[in-house]
Order: sequence, then structure tokens, then C-alpha cells
Amino acid sequence: MKTAIRLFILSLSAIILFACSFTNSQSKKVRVILDTDFNYDVDDVGAVAMLHALADKGEAEILAIGISDRQGKAILALDAMNTWYNRPDLPIGVVKSKDAARYDDLYAEQLAHEYPRTNTHWNSADDAPCVIDVYRRVLAKEPDIDEKNPGVVMVSIGFMTNFRDLLLSQPDEYSELIGVDLVRNKVRLWVSMAGTLRHDFGEFNLANHKEASVFAYENWPTPIVFSLFEIGANIYTGAGLKELTGGAGPEAHFLRRAYELFPRHKALEGHRSWDQASVLYAVRGIDNGPAADYWNLSDWGWIQVQPNGSTTWKDDPDGLHRYKIRNRDPEKIAEEIEKLMMYKPGR
Repeated sequence: MKTAIRLFILSLSAIILFACSFTNSQSKKVRVILDTDFNYDVDDVGAVAMLHALADKGEAEILAIGISDRQGKAILALDAMNTWYNRPDLPIGVVKSKDAARYDDLYAEQLAHEYPRTNTHWNSADDAPCVIDVYRRVLAKEPDIDEKNPGVVMVSIGFMTNFRDLLLSQPDEYSELIGVDLVRNKVRLWVSMAGTLRHDFGEFNLANHKEASVFAYENWPTPIVFSLFEIGANIYTGAGLKELTGGAGPEAHFLRRAYELFPRHKALEGHRSWDQASVLYAVRGIDNGPAADYWNLSDWGWIQVQPNGSTTWKDDPDGLHRYKIRNRDPEKIAEEIEKLMMYKPGR
């Protein structure tokens, strides 16, 4: 029975992902929910900037953005960023689970101070909505997946806490479905920036909440495409941001300011682009989009998380997992990503 269910899901996914008539060239927007550990690294901000640019170009529709770490000011910076990109009412939320990872502020509070915010009554993450409530509300409004409605693409560029909690969520005012059934009915694909085929170290997004990662990957009911550590590690972006207006204050380009403030590396000299590579695939890499040949995909199988946070791969034709394989010069991909990162919305 379990194999039969997986085969049914794979058959439906094949129709939607590979034989779907809705292509980017036909201006069918990819409907995206982005989940990020906004504030730990600056490539998260780059990925959010990219997604705003892709939405303004008519290629994506941003349904919601959630934060997966408990840093108290990150949600304020995200609010400021969405306001700067002219999406002040975009649904956003923050993880509320007590076992979620937590990191000190690196740049979020400064960004929230320098740029106008929409939710000015929020002073910290405690004041912002629970991200699972946001995700359930947004997903409940989406049509069920069928031949006319390909479904939502969820993208994780942080920890898997929110994906675990969404699966475990119970019926509420938004939907009578438990979380796993809500996902099955509404989400076509999860693109996960996580994992590595190397065995000598634990990939950051997995190692910092391994238990949530294991549960989410083992119980997610629709296909997952992994954008592994190796994919973004050789794609360097950010240097082009030096051409944009810098300095403090709302006149400065939001993304350039974030890269200026990032303390751990000289991000404006070029920074690895793990998260941007995930967003690029999620929007332009599916449905025969313009980035469809940037990466090949592995055969079907299962990612398995190891005790140190590394991952191993198991081939299985009944599996729901695949991972991206390099098929394009990273410098060419970096040029496309950086062009999207440098986008400035009309004020």
C-alpha cells in the first residue's frame, strides 16, 4: 500500500513538474512560500531580494515568507525589506517553537532601524504572528492541486523547524485538515537548500536542528528537490552591489546595505550563493523555465540525515527526493543571480 501511494504521488508529480503546460514563457507565475533563517547569513537577504525582483517581473507570486530561527529582530528587518520592495502587506511570520535554533543579531536590528517598516507596533519576534498560522492560512486559500492548478512551491533556505511544525499542525480556523494533508493537497514541490554528499562535515541548515530535519524529510508527502551545499558554494555574487547607492538610510539600496553590514565576510567582494541558487531553481528551473538546464536532477531516492548533520543518498524508484547536479558554469549562473539582486523597485 505504501509503495502504491508513493507511485501515485510520483505519477501526479510527473504530470505537474515535467509535462505541465504552464511554463514561465507563458507567464504563469510560480506561487512561492519562502522559509528563511534571515539574519544568520546574508545570502538569505539576497534570496529574498531575488524573489521580489522575480515577482515584479511577473515570474513569481510571493504568498508568504517565514523565519525559522528565533533571533528577535530578524522579523523587523524582513518587514522593512518587504516595505522597501513595495510589498508592505506580504504575510510574514516567525517560528515560535521553543526548540528552534537561535542566533545573535548580525545586521537585522540596524536594518530595521534605518528603513521604514509597516508593522511598527512590532518590537520583536514576540509581537509577530506564528509562522505556522501564516502558512496554514495562506495554504488553505490555495486551490487543491489538479491538472489546472499545479500547486505551491515551498522553498527552505534555513532550518527545517517550520516544515516539521507545519506537518504536525492540527485543524484550525483556516482548514479542517491536519498539516500533512494540507501540504499534500496544496504543495507541489519543496526546494530545500540543505545537505551535502560529503561525509566529513555537517551541513549548517541540517546540523542546527537535526531532529526537525529528519522528521520533515521522512514525512513530507510531496517531492523534494535538494539544492546541496556544493551547488551554491561555487557561485559568488555581491560584488556588483558596489555599483548601487550605499550608506545608511532608506535612500541606500536595501540589499547593498545588508551586505555592507554583514560582519563575518567581505560580502561586497563576493559571497557564496547557496540560497539564491535555490530560489532561482524554484522559479526559473521548473516547468521548462529559462533555468531548466542549469542543473540536472538525480534519479529518485531518499536523502538520509546522519548524526553529524551530513547526508547520504539512497537510490529508490519509489522515493520522493532528488538533488540538483551542476550543468552550467557557476560564473554564468552568478551573473543572472546578481542581476536580479541588483534590481531596484520603483519608489
